[in-house]
Amino acid sequence: MPNGQTTRYHAEVKLTYDAREVRINIFADTLVEVYRDLANICQQLPGPIQNGAHRELANAEGIAHRIASDVNHKPACRTCKSDKEMELVEFTDKETGEVKKAWKCQHCKRWWWPPKQA
Repeated sequence: MPNGQTTRYHAEVKLTYDAREVRINIFADTLVEVYRDLANICQQLPGPIQNGAHRELANAEGIAHRIASDVNHKPACRTCKSDKEMELVEFTDKETGEVKKAWKCQHCKRWWWPPKQA
C-alpha cells in the first residue's frame, strides 16, 4: 500500500487459467467492499473459468448486501454510547467451533450482546 497505508481486510482468490495459476488479491477497508470486488471479478472472468469459480463467487453481491444491511442496523455501544465505531465481527466460538457474528466497539474494544430473553 502506498505511504504505509493499510487496509483492514484482504482476500485472495486462486484459480487456474490456460495451465497457469492466477491469484487475485483484494484489499479493502470493509467486508462489503471485498465482496463487491469479488462479485465484479466474477463477472469479468472468461467462460471456462467463470463456471468453476462461479460457485465460490456468485453469491458475493448477496453477501455484500446482507453485511451492508446488518451494518445499517448497528447498535450503540453501552460504554461510549455511540454507534460510530461499532463493527460486526465474525469469529469462531472456542467452545463449539461454530462461526458466529457479534458487534464490537472498535473504540472501547467491548463486545455488544443483545439482551437475554426471559
